[in-house]
Amino acid sequence: MKESSPKIVFNPDLFNNIFFLIREAWNNALIRFIWVYGGSSASKTYSVVQQSVMSLLEGKDNNILVLRKYATDIRDSIYSDFKTVISDWGLEDQFIIQQNFIACKLTGSYVRFRGLDDSEKVKGIASFKKIILEEISQFDLADLKQIRKRLRGKDNQQIIGIFNPISEEHWIKTKVFDVENLTQYETTIAGEWRNESGNTVIFRTNYLDNIFIVGKWRNGKLVGGRVDQHVIDDFEKDKINDPEYYEIYGLGNWGEITEGDSPFATNWNDKIHVGEQPVYDPRKQLVIHLDFNLNPFSVSFSHLFADKEGEHDHQFDEASIPNGSIDSMAELIFKRYEQSLPNCVLTGDAMGLRGDISQRDNATLYLQLMRKLKLRDSQLKVSGNPTHQNSRADCNYYLKNFPDFKIHPRCTGTIRDMRNVQVDAFGSIIKKNRKDMNQRADFLDNFRYKIHNICYKWIEQHQKRRK
Repeated sequence: MKESSPKIVFNPDLFNNIFFLIREAWNNALIRFIWVYGGSSASKTYSVVQQSVMSLLEGKDNNILVLRKYATDIRDSIYSDFKTVISDWGLEDQFIIQQNFIACKLTGSYVRFRGLDDSEKVKGIASFKKIILEEISQFDLADLKQIRKRLRGKDNQQIIGIFNPISEEHWIKTKVFDVENLTQYETTIAGEWRNESGNTVIFRTNYLDNIFIVGKWRNGKLVGGRVDQHVIDDFEKDKINDPEYYEIYGLGNWGEITEGDSPFATNWNDKIHVGEQPVYDPRKQLVIHLDFNLNPFSVSFSHLFADKEGEHDHQFDEASIPNGSIDSMAELIFKRYEQSLPNCVLTGDAMGLRGDISQRDNATLYLQLMRKLKLRDSQLKVSGNPTHQNSRADCNYYLKNFPDFKIHPRCTGTIRDMRNVQVDAFGSIIKKNRKDMNQRADFLDNFRYKIHNICYKWIEQHQKRRK
């Protein structure tokens, strides 16, 4: 007669509130997506691992696949957490632990760990009940799309994403969260939301929810967990000295971290340069400034004008097309600003002046776009691209001295670039990693090209007047 598995009873004081919420969602067959995000020291990954180990113990065929973007990150991150939980619970004898593989002897359920270098590596995942994507903010949207399509064939299959909310421009925010009709619920952690169909739950947690950082208190007495005063003091220091960092890594709010201390736009000031004043006016000349990086293909829209109150440079709109093309960009511009095209000015990246051998007449990218928009040659204002160093000097002179330069708050890409894009010791824009939003600089480039090709006359005149 086969022996039954030993019953294991867990002390509830081992767990944070986020664990119990994850566990409830984990066992709810109606839920397809579980998102766990927030600050550091919030027990996000650790609580997911605790529930994973429990699931392995609770039944057969509870197989789990853990993915990181890069395989080299696995060993010292979530894989280590699995070993720690198993050891802390005194269950080493109940598990087989090998490199990138852990199996429960009692049930046969197992967890595998893989790096995901490209979306093709998500093939063969249908045998798993749960897919855990740790640090999913490092993944691409294409990775998630492939996983969603291939995870099929079993009941209660779920995707669990864990991350820090590093940027409001990230695809998780714009392409996943913002497209849902979310309802916020009362909860025991920093935040909880569910979508209208009920297949998605989002949890936000931070160090203030972690009883092993701030303790568990009742009637003024410590009744569980522990107080880690060093960690608390460190967060309090960030709260005063680095509030942006504290908002993201302390409280787990969406934000933007500026890395480095050499911003391109040294004279940028949100309070001065961001405002509701920029609005589209079909009576004013439209300035279209764009960059020919086709992934994404970015464009910005401005009015440059003077009235009785003075001179104005108002950027009121922007757009970005992933894997864009001349056709898609022409369609976007035409739909938004058709009535302003006969009198508009087009400027941007000088790379667009190169001939395109795919065209029968070797037409440049600009010429192809102008043909589709029915623009005249005289409407194109493009010269050679400026060096980063010269462009930086001109842009900052303009930001400091132009009487009314404003960007509408909806132009989030331009504002992000102005705040965050950095230069190296030689004044060159840092663009080594296109996956880092702060190193794309596409909207900053749109601004730089407008300054170089159109606004340089104002700079020259202003400098002469000052002399």
